Amino acid sequence: MKDLKWVIFVVVGVMLMVTPLLGESAPPTPKKVELNVYCGPLVYSSHVLSVGLSEIVKKYSKRIIINPVETKSNTQSFVEWKSLPAEKQKYAMGVVYPLTVYKARDGHPPFMEPWDNPRLLALVGHMGSPLWTLDPKIKSGFDLVGKRISFFPRGSDALWATVRIAKHAWGLTEDKYRSRPLGGGATIDALLDGTIDAGWGGSVEKGLTGGWEDWLPNPASERLLSSAKTYVIDIPREGFIKAAEETGYPIDMMYIRHEAAKFGKSEIPRFASVNCANSWWVSKDLPDDVVAELLTIMYEHANEFVNYHASGAHITKANLSTTGARKEDYHPAAIKFFEGKGNKFYVDLFPREK
Repeated sequence: MKDLKWVIFVVVGVMLMVTPLLGESAPPTPKKVELNVYCGPLVYSSHVLSVGLSEIVKKYSKRIIINPVETKSNTQSFVEWKSLPAEKQKYAMGVVYPLTVYKARDGHPPFMEPWDNPRLLALVGHMGSPLWTLDPKIKSGFDLVGKRISFFPRGSDALWATVRIAKHAWGLTEDKYRSRPLGGGATIDALLDGTIDAGWGGSVEKGLTGGWEDWLPNPASERLLSSAKTYVIDIPREGFIKAAEETGYPIDMMYIRHEAAKFGKSEIPRFASVNCANSWWVSKDLPDDVVAELLTIMYEHANEFVNYHASGAHITKANLSTTGARKEDYHPAAIKFFEGKGNKFYVDLFPREK
C-alpha cells in the first residue's frame, strides 16, 4: 500500500510540473513587415545593392520582407514614393543622395509641394565626381573661363549643386563658360574626342575618414584615365561652404578628399571634389523596432554586400553612418543605433569650419 501511495504521489507531482508547461502557448509568430524600396534602373549599383539588401534581410529576418522596385532614376524613385497613399509611404524606402531630400522638403521641382517624409537609414556608397580635363594648361577652375564644360545632365540635382560650387570656388558664373550638359559615358567620350575642355566624371570612395580617402574610378572614368593623360581640378572647400550659405542646403557636406593615385596613363595628385552619397532612406513613421532590426542585420552582415556588386565592399560597419547629411536627417532609431555602436557621422569627421 505504501508503494502505491508513493507512485500516486510521484505521478501527481509530475503532472503538476508539466501541466503549466503544456498550457503555455508557443511564442507568437512575428507580424510580417513588407517594405518596397524604390531604387533606380536595374543597371544602377544602387539597384543591385538594394537587391542585395533584400536578400540579406530575407536570410536573417523572420518578419521583414524588402521588395526592390525599378524606377527611371533615383530622383524618380522619390517622386514615386511621394505619390503613394500615406499608409503605403510608411512602408516604403528609396535610394538617393541628400540634396534631393532637402529640395523635396521645400517643394522644389520635381516635387511640386513640400514633402518631409524620408529619414536617413544608412549609406549605400560615397560616389565622388572628379572634374577632369585633358588640357595641361588648365591648372584650376580659374582657367575654365571661356571653356566648354559638362556640368552633368540638364535638370539634375548634381548640375544644380556644382554650378553653385563653381561660382563660389572660382567666380565661374554661368556666363563665363560654355555649358555642355552631359552625363556618364557621354562626358568621357566628349573629353576624349575634344568636344569639351572639362567635365565631371565618377569615382567610388572606399570609406570616409575625414582624411584623404582611397578611391577607384568608375568604369567610364577608368576608360578616360587609361586612354589619355588626364588631369584633375581640385575644388576648395570654401566653394562648398559658400554654396551652402547661398542656398540654405548643406552643400558643404558634399565635400570629399581623394588620395593621390595612378591609373593607366594618369598620375592623379590629391584633390577634393563633389560627393554624391547615395543612401537608403525610410519613412519617418517607420516603427523604431523595424529600423533597429534592419540596421542590426546590415551592420552584422555588411561584408555580404560585396557578393552583389564590387562597390558593396565599401559598405562597412564604419561607413554605414557617414552619409554627407545632418545628423538630424537620420531616423531617430538610426541615431540611437549608431551612437550605441560608437559610429561617427559626417559632422564628426568634417566639423563645419572654414
